Amino acid sequence: MSQSDVIAAKCALCGRNAREHQSELVGSPWELSVCNTCGRERMLNDDSIMVRRNTPIDGAQFDITDVYIKPGALHYLTESSQHCWPFVEAHARMSMLDESGQVERIPFLESAGDHVSQHKTDMGKKLWIMTDREGVTVVMAPGEY
Repeated sequence: MSQSDVIAAKCALCGRNAREHQSELVGSPWELSVCNTCGRERMLNDDSIMVRRNTPIDGAQFDITDVYIKPGALHYLTESSQHCWPFVEAHARMSMLDESGQVERIPFLESAGDHVSQHKTDMGKKLWIMTDREGVTVVMAPGEY
């Protein structure tokens, strides 16, 4: 496969070539594509914070690299005095169970091919966690999607 075969679009923000699987928007039906670099920068500019884990998660079903915590999710975590890591670890292990013993899933978000899970804080607030093919993970309140 030649280099020109994998370039799907130019990033609408920086103008660099955005390759397939480099962003969920590249090659999609959207008119504009955004590369991962610009997507990550926009998340940070959106008052998200980024954390990194320096060791792999035992029993993880997929890789987790950068973890972005959106403001609403950060508020819910702070409100319940909880840290994001137990939720992210359960997400990576795909071990979050609902009352019926089934994995809590969000099918309409999974359609993009990302790993998606739903969790509840000790205060009963929902958190959605999404990980893309490259391991970039976003922890958010449902309204922040």
